[in-house]
Amino acid sequence: MKRRYELTVVYSPQLSSTNLTKVEKSIESLIEKAGGKVVKKEDWGTKKLTYSIAKQTEGVYRHMLVELPPDGPAAVSREFRLMGELLRYLLVLAGE
Repeated sequence: MKRRYELTVVYSPQLSSTNLTKVEKSIESLIEKAGGKVVKKEDWGTKKLTYSIAKQTEGVYRHMLVELPPDGPAAVSREFRLMGELLRYLLVLAGE
């Protein structure tokens, strides 16, 4: 049984729009490989960070609603930690 999760990702503002699109596609393919799917995507735009992360003071925010099987969050999180283009990510169980 799949559960819904909210995924918020903060990308480096140094990424070009084409590279940002490629990274987003790779995130979607990671979710699909884990047996899930992206239900909804939102662009939250570029925002100033409260504190610098990897010498960056701004980040490009994207929010997704995803469905994943029970072992999906661990598999996806493991891959996200290895992606250098992500400044931060947050994957939490969506409220009903």
